[in-house]
Amino acid sequence: MRAILERKPAKGFTNITKPGCLVQFKLGEGGSIMQIQQIGIVGSGHLGTILSQKFQGSGIPAIYVEANEPSPAKMSVLQDCQFIIEVVPEQLSEKIKVLKHIEEIVPSEMPIAITISSLSLAEIASSIRNPERVVGLHFFTQANRDKLVEVIRSLQCSDTPYLQVYELMKKIGQVPVRTKDVPGFLINRLFVPYMNHAIQSYEDELTTKEDLDTAIELGLGYPMGPLKLADVIGLDDYLFTANTLFQELYDTKYAPPSLVNRMVDAGYQGKKTQKGFYEYSSLEEVKE
Repeated sequence: MRAILERKPAKGFTNITKPGCLVQFKLGEGGSIMQIQQIGIVGSGHLGTILSQKFQGSGIPAIYVEANEPSPAKMSVLQDCQFIIEVVPEQLSEKIKVLKHIEEIVPSEMPIAITISSLSLAEIASSIRNPERVVGLHFFTQANRDKLVEVIRSLQCSDTPYLQVYELMKKIGQVPVRTKDVPGFLINRLFVPYMNHAIQSYEDELTTKEDLDTAIELGLGYPMGPLKLADVIGLDDYLFTANTLFQELYDTKYAPPSLVNRMVDAGYQGKKTQKGFYEYSSLEEVKE
């Protein structure tokens, strides 16, 4: 989807839709009305661009602020927003640094959603003075196509910002599911053991990689086999998630197979390096 850039106020931030519009939606059945004139997206990378496009397509004005070098001047444009979404990479120190910058600019009651996949939401939220307004969002590998998003609630989070984030995700066409701030949230708690078992079956030479993926796709009806999916996710990212869950839960079903460690050490990270369980001649084609 082509982004429509109305103006560039200064280096580091871009208006994605025309300001001045007013979007209203109800917070659940019989709930209050939330009004938004502009969304602030703070971060970098592919996910920030995708979310900007999703808001644009839903008629919700948005401004995108690069967070590679956060500063008061750059962040000041967020003062005119009614809602903030942070999309910086999954590094605790970076997320806390950006969140603190946001806190200094926006009103204390403004909801802040942070994208997260394995870090503790409570730990990040507790770094600011009003942690009750911080809500977690976990998008998936192909966020431009995958509609599912986990909406994560920490112990500190209050009802209103949580419901606001949940309803806003529906407004942009996502399918939100509620989950608690626990290691792995909901999906990864179920997903990592499945992937570990599948990869271990391949490492134990139960079958070929092609037959393993075919068995899962045709036998279980999954849209993509586990080894193909691991390549799409990125073996390094998968290894990080699995190790995080294992360290948090002390349960061996979350411990990644040794093959994944060896492949990552060798630089085989999947599609992004053109070699993982499969070899890739381009970003789309698998060498059989």
